This record gives sequence, structure tokens and C-alpha cells, in this order.
Amino acid sequence: MKPHVAICLLLALVCSSCRHGQVSTETAENLFSDDDTTLLFFHSRGCEDCQQMEPRIERYLHLHPEVRFVPLDIDSLGWNHPFVETYSVNHVPTLVLLGAQGKLLPLENLEDILDGLE
Repeated sequence: MKPHVAICLLLALVCSSCRHGQVSTETAENLFSDDDTTLLFFHSRGCEDCQQMEPRIERYLHLHPEVRFVPLDIDSLGWNHPFVETYSVNHVPTLVLLGAQGKLLPLENLEDILDGLE
């Protein structure tokens, strides 16, 4: 099994919802198999910064419907979860922007855009 498919299957198990509907094994296998951009949002239910970021993310996603959004609750995943370690998540909120085939993309432009949507 290819590493990105294994990560996708893992994502299907831990992610409760996706912006484009429920994440199933079928959709998870396709997360990194096309040219779409995927935004992972590692958050916590009790995190005020996470809650403050959510409206800006929603506005960004409204302007960029081609971006897949996958919220990942760190309380459910746990800090030692392999998916958390894969993307070096050490605090919340953390955004991870992925391109085709799961390639890590720079966040500088996204953070500037989100800041402009306050």
C-alpha cells in the first residue's frame, strides 16, 4: 500500500467530517490522488484560538470551493497519534496545506489571506 493511501485510510478512521461531506474509505483514498488542495485543521474543542480561527477559515473556503477541508480534533486523535506526528503538530490550532499526492505546501499565503478575512 502506498504511504499516502495508508494516511488516507487512517484519516477516514479519525476524521468525523469533511467540508465536502462525510469522509469514507473511498473518498479518503482520493484525498491525495488528484490535483486538489487539502487543508487540514488540527484543533481542540476547548481551544479559544481554534474557535476564533474557524470563521476566517469558513470565509476562505467559501472563496476557494476547490479546497478540501478536513478538521481533525486533537482531543480525539491524541498527541502521539501517527497522523499528528507525520505533520509535526505540536500545538493547536495548526493548519497543514497539502497539494497533489499529499505534497506539503507553504502556508505563508494562506495565513496572509486568513488574516485579511478578519
